[in-house]
Amino acid sequence: MLELLLVLGSLVGLCAIAFITVVVTPQLMIELGLWVLAVGLLIGIPTGLWYHVALYRELAPRMTLELPEAEREKKAHDHEGRDGGRRARPESSQASARLRLRALAARSACTQASACTQRTARSASIARKSAKR
Repeated sequence: MLELLLVLGSLVGLCAIAFITVVVTPQLMIELGLWVLAVGLLIGIPTGLWYHVALYRELAPRMTLELPEAEREKKAHDHEGRDGGRRARPESSQASARLRLRALAARSACTQASACTQRTARSASIARKSAKR
């Protein structure tokens, strides 16, 4: 019964859209579309921003992502002094930036805390095993 109501509702909706496209002028449809777009952006952007802030606040205490390559690189350059004594190599800066971006992407992509924690622990143990080799 529910499926029948969904099909009939869809048909009524399609008929209503077809009727509106015949009755309403293209300029009015464009204006209506732009208003809907503007309202959607005004609601969607702050909502999305707040969602990601709330998600970060919820997940940040539960997991920490290690950057083993960046830490090793940092320790390797500790003897050079505060300024490094020279300019940083571009490839090391790029590698560090890539690692940070990967960690940020992994952190923002996690939606289930338990699955994220398990994946993070698994990837950290794999990284430690490969580092020992």
